[in-house]
Amino acid sequence: RRAADSEYLTACFSEIHRHNRWGSAESASGPGSELAATAEVRRGLPPLLREFGVRTVLDAPCGDFHWMKELDLPVERYIGADVVAEIIERNRGRYAAANREFLVADLDSERSLRAAESSGSLDGKPHGRLVRYRRALRARRECLEWPAR
Repeated sequence: RRAADSEYLTACFSEIHRHNRWGSAESASGPGSELAATAEVRRGLPPLLREFGVRTVLDAPCGDFHWMKELDLPVERYIGADVVAEIIERNRGRYAAANREFLVADLDSERSLRAAESSGSLDGKPHGRLVRYRRALRARRECLEWPAR
């Protein structure tokens, strides 16, 4: 993806966040991140992470961390990434811990991945594995939600 696309995406989502364009009174990340909307995922995610033996979670985009803060994840490390710097700064102030970090990154952008790697937030080998874990977990969740036939 071109740098201009990444900059446009950052500006767009920063505007959405700044003016609560998603319109949720509960979460700056929108109604899909409200507690009622994430109840099933919150129940299912920790056992799924244990089943897969996941040690590190890369949550991108992490948004405002509204529903994730409710979880006691059975992992050694959580990395939340988002293109909106204001969200990341707020998340760092409220939720950062020894095993939980937040970084500004567009993980669809190779430039962002290289910047995250060079800062030490991601090292070269695991980030690809983390992205694949996230895709696998999402695919598995979608399969679990597929209507029985």
